[in-house]
Amino acid sequence: MGKRIFALAVKEFLAIFKDRKSRVVVVVPPLLQFLVFGYAATYDLKHVPYAVFNEDGGTESRDLLAEFEGSPTFRKVSVIDHEEQIAPLIEQRRVLMVLRVGQRFSSDLLLRRTAPLQVIVDGRNSNTAMLVLNYVKAIVGRFNDRWAGRGTGGEGPPAHLVT
Repeated sequence: MGKRIFALAVKEFLAIFKDRKSRVVVVVPPLLQFLVFGYAATYDLKHVPYAVFNEDGGTESRDLLAEFEGSPTFRKVSVIDHEEQIAPLIEQRRVLMVLRVGQRFSSDLLLRRTAPLQVIVDGRNSNTAMLVLNYVKAIVGRFNDRWAGRGTGGEGPPAHLVT
């Protein structure tokens, strides 16, 4: 059965390549797509709208949030002060992500405990959501490296991302 299918495929390719117009149709569109998409398609995200729900007023939480504000990838569009404000922002597509810093973030870091950081991402476009999460992980990773460089190492990473 496999030999018959292979022979049929070879016969069809030979028929296509004998006709000059068919050769052009088979070869030119993929080359054009290769050139156009090679320059036009990008998976980089810039200016991702996000909101901040900072329940902790400590220096450490502000340092972490400053990393996001200084990043060209993210653009802060809202500051939230109640949990009920999260869902409408995401449902109305005003933000793609909400960063929630818990009440004990700074104190947990100072006590050398893992401090949770919650990231809520609009998952309607799963590829974009995964890219955003990877950017967030990179920023939190840099924050953890700097925090560990202060000589305050405890058990595990200082800031723990909860998705």
